[in-house]
Amino acid sequence: MIKLSIEIKRSDKYVDYSISAANNRGYITIDTSDWIDKPWMFYELPSLKFEIYTETDGELVKYQNFSREIRTYNPAYSPLGVLNVTIDIRNVPEEFILRITPIFDNDAVAARNMLVENGIEDGDIWGADQDVPTQLFNLNLEFIECSGEYIPPTPPVPPTHEETITGVPPITFDGSIGEPLISWSMKGNGSQQGTPTPDNPIMPEFVGVLDGSDWAIHLTCAGQTVPVYLGQTQTVRRVRKLVLTGEENVSVTSAGMAVIALGIPPVAGEECVCSHYIGTNDTSYSAIGDGECTTSIVASGGGNRLAINDVSLSTADAYKAFFAQQYAAETPVTVWYVLATPQTGIVNEPLCKIGDYADELHSEDAAITIPTTKGQNTLTVDTPIQPSEITITYMKEE
Repeated sequence: MIKLSIEIKRSDKYVDYSISAANNRGYITIDTSDWIDKPWMFYELPSLKFEIYTETDGELVKYQNFSREIRTYNPAYSPLGVLNVTIDIRNVPEEFILRITPIFDNDAVAARNMLVENGIEDGDIWGADQDVPTQLFNLNLEFIECSGEYIPPTPPVPPTHEETITGVPPITFDGSIGEPLISWSMKGNGSQQGTPTPDNPIMPEFVGVLDGSDWAIHLTCAGQTVPVYLGQTQTVRRVRKLVLTGEENVSVTSAGMAVIALGIPPVAGEECVCSHYIGTNDTSYSAIGDGECTTSIVASGGGNRLAINDVSLSTADAYKAFFAQQYAAETPVTVWYVLATPQTGIVNEPLCKIGDYADELHSEDAAITIPTTKGQNTLTVDTPIQPSEITITYMKEE
């Protein structure tokens, strides 16, 4: 049997005691016999917490998350004698650290003030800034050897946190704990050679490759390839792609400009991009020059409009015939403009970037899980055209 008598202050953050005994079972007795004539002392130490640690490579490791807390006072108040509490710490290591933490909380302050207010004890009422009392109290600990299998301490689990990084592929991230990415998102990209004119129509280049009848982005991480099929993917679209076929309801102003109603409103004053004409952010039709187009919200009369000024076309039928001709030649007059309200839905076309805006693809929409290995990983996109931006969130070791 091992006996240990210790002292601890109520103001101590905690105290550690080294215990050496082969596979033991501990009985802890709190000696309160000297408190009989000081009942307030029961309230000044409302509880004690006991924890067990072992030392591994100079670091303390908590033993099997062992934690016991005991109360030391009687809420009904009675002059207690000796308070005996048994804590079963069976099958602990032969060498360990017993950590004792006094817990002095608001319950203790309230209980002590109650005694003073009722004349049971003398003293001043304590406020919120009252320091923790520093009086000593005694603990008597007894450990008895008992048989049992030794259980080694649980290895420490390194702390982790969420880490978010943004960049262009290939994007490398360190310290992964080897779980799938928490989330990922990708912005599309595109390129344009020169200024678009009626003689130099442009079509966006796409992030992706044609896989059968679907467009796919192959995301590669930790030696694994995960195809993301855009043809059946729900995406958040901030830019609308409007393809003119010649079947639109076209009206022509007195100045010879074509005006087409937009069912989905644009952002007021944002510059549009067009495959055949120069996009502008002029909201006044009279300010649009030859070979220019604009999307706008008309202040008078209401409605959302696309206006195109082509001096070679003066009637609605001429505009519609030109649109139909270009569509049949697979070089359709196409306009991209920024949506006033982003839309989410299933799209059947690849991602493309227009100006500073891009379609975005998110892990929660695509339902694609990308695994990682422990340590360093590099995420790549195995397509000829690369995304303009990738953002990933993963679990990282501290």
